[in-house]
Amino acid sequence: MKSFKKIIAAVSAAALAATAMFSAVSVSAADMVEKEIKYTGPSANAFNLENDGVSLRMNLYNTWGQETTDLANTGAFQEKISVTFTVDGLGDNSANIAEDGTETPYEAYLSGSVGTDSYWGPDAADDNTVDNKAVAIEGDGTYTAEFLLNDPADTILCLILSTNINVYQYTETGKPADSGITFSIDSVTTMAEADITDPDVPEGTIGTAALVGAIGATQVWNNEENPLTEGSKTAYVNGDAQYEVVWNVTDGGTDAIEFLAVQIPGLSSDKYADLAVKVDGVYVDGKEVAGYTTSADAINLAYTEGGPAGTRIYLIDRWIGTGIADLAADTAITSSLKVVFTVSGTGIEGTSNVSKYEKGDLTRDGKVNLYDAIEIAKYMMNMIKLDEEQLDLGDMNGDGKVNLYDAIAVCNIIMG
Repeated sequence: MKSFKKIIAAVSAAALAATAMFSAVSVSAADMVEKEIKYTGPSANAFNLENDGVSLRMNLYNTWGQETTDLANTGAFQEKISVTFTVDGLGDNSANIAEDGTETPYEAYLSGSVGTDSYWGPDAADDNTVDNKAVAIEGDGTYTAEFLLNDPADTILCLILSTNINVYQYTETGKPADSGITFSIDSVTTMAEADITDPDVPEGTIGTAALVGAIGATQVWNNEENPLTEGSKTAYVNGDAQYEVVWNVTDGGTDAIEFLAVQIPGLSSDKYADLAVKVDGVYVDGKEVAGYTTSADAINLAYTEGGPAGTRIYLIDRWIGTGIADLAADTAITSSLKVVFTVSGTGIEGTSNVSKYEKGDLTRDGKVNLYDAIEIAKYMMNMIKLDEEQLDLGDMNGDGKVNLYDAIAVCNIIMG
């Protein structure tokens, strides 16, 4: 009993001194980054004349007169479309020269129609919804023009690199091909939301597994509206290995299960033709469900509803008609549900997250004793760091933290 009191005293002091160790991380709005739009030109009609019959243009996508479909015209277009291009053959010229010697500097701009936005040049103010700026062409070189967007769009109706370069300054035929001038499209881009890499998801993860469903009055779908309960355990599947997922019951428990499944977005037979998933065991409140059998249709390796293709392991489904009832609907769950499963056929050697040690065995010596409680005390006083497995072993009450309450739980095990 004296040892127990000493441990509690030490851990209590540590708890008062320790700072918050598992603070919530807020995710800021996604940054915008450049995303390439596929360009396959130039096709035969790409290098042509403006409607005035004089000025040079480069059609990127134009089905309204000069048939050119060199640009992927569907997708997610935001903020602007940028075209980087290289001009060659202008020589020393950088302006149109009229008979009276007046010079008009060369310019290029993007004209056309994208989504609900249009721009047809500086002389079409009544028809323009955006104000694209012309880029000065000062001779042979590489330039970038932009088509601005007021609203996100999913379709490019027409996109043209327009210029005021007079073809007759270079050839009497008036044919662009005879001018000696060339326009090369180097890249076409738009803006897109940057992919946010979750710092908590290890590199190499090919699917994140979690228990989802409806237990009593609680629904969990691993999304913003219905997140995992605090202390639940996911499995970062990174190849062929055994994994476990845990639903930590936080609402007092239930004996009424409507729907329960292990969901693994990203891991599907579409990506891995030889994929196989097998249930090794189902555990309720720490005890294995005796005689649990996986029925023939309980594992769907190409589940696609509401997101990317993935895998679903149904335990019970009283909702959408699969008829799976491998776990009884009246199973009493008071603290936790765990499913252990094995993934094979990905061709990748994976890393199991299944612990070989009993809860509380932070020293991983096969016993839960005084030394494990001391490890928690040291951790709370910032004297040591715990690895991911130790943090899981030390989280006795499943609240996602290792603190005073877990040390007390370990002491209770020691005292019997």
